[in-house]
Order: sequence, then structure tokens, then C-alpha cells
Amino acid sequence: MTIVLAFLLLVLALLVSIQMAAAAPTLPTITVDTVSPQPAEPGQNLLIGITLFNRLNSAGDFSVLLDAQSPFVLKSSEKDLEQVHLCAGCRIKNTYFLTIEPVALSGTYPVYLMLSSGGAEVEEQIDVKIQGKPSIIFTADTEGLNEI
Repeated sequence: MTIVLAFLLLVLALLVSIQMAAAAPTLPTITVDTVSPQPAEPGQNLLIGITLFNRLNSAGDFSVLLDAQSPFVLKSSEKDLEQVHLCAGCRIKNTYFLTIEPVALSGTYPVYLMLSSGGAEVEEQIDVKIQGKPSIIFTADTEGLNEI
């Protein structure tokens, strides 16, 4: 029950933390389709899938950059969206491949997507939960317990 509740809270936090590009009417909309796995583990690979949708009435040139700071390392992406021309009503999907540093501590960390065109710019925040598996081993010395 607590795992389901934690998962629902995480999904809700992810939805709330993604600021929609509607505040910038001269820019397309970015939708985060996938963050997998969630939660992720230190040393593990991470996929972030997005869709860029040009809801504007005209074509345009746009730039999408993923800012992955520690504990994330951007390995590659399916497409280079640093300079993309997108027709009106068109969409393009992209998947980013990242690695989580093996020394990452458990917690929630942001990854940022920057979308820009001309002078307009918007930043989308994607929260990724990292949960490490403890590697602590406890031993008990039972010698002398009968004498207590």
C-alpha cells in the first residue's frame, strides 16, 4: 500500500513540476512521455522520452537542450534537437539516454529541458527519484551472551 501511495505521489509531483510551455505562446509544447526506470538506482541507465509539438499556426526553428547535471551523465539522444525546423501542427519525438553516477545518493534530482526560439525561452523541470539499495551488513557476535 505504501509503495502504491509513494508511486502515486511521485507521479503527481512529476506532473506538477513540469511547467507547461503554454506560458510562452511563441514556443511549441514539450511533453515528457517517459522517465524510466522510476525510481532509478545509482549506476543504472535512465531513459527520458519527450515529444515536441508545434501547436503554432506557422513553422519555426526551435532548439531543445537537455541539461543533465550531477548525478546524471548524458550519454546520447536519438535525435539532435539543438536546431530543429518544425512545421505548424507537427511533432517530433526524442529519447535521451543518461547514466546515473554510481556514487549518487538517494533522493529526487532535477533534469532540465530548455526550449528556445528567437528571444523566447522556457525551462521544463523533470524530477527523477534515485533510490539506492543499502549495502550494509550487520553481524551479531553471540559469544558471551549467556553471561549477561
